[in-house]
Amino acid sequence: APAVSAAGRRRSGRPRAMSTEQIATARRMYAAGSHSVETIAATLGVSRATVYRHLDDQ
Repeated sequence: APAVSAAGRRRSGRPRAMSTEQIATARRMYAAGSHSVETIAATLGVSRATVYRHLDDQ
């Protein structure tokens, strides 16, 4: 079997629910104060818990 570098390996496990762009968008919307977490979640197609998880990472 050919050697595979660490950078070339497939990621295992469940894929992330939000991309880095979506996380940035959610943080901008929340910081603006004009969108509720529920609205942000609906816009991005994820759950409120997912939005809160990424807002808490700041």
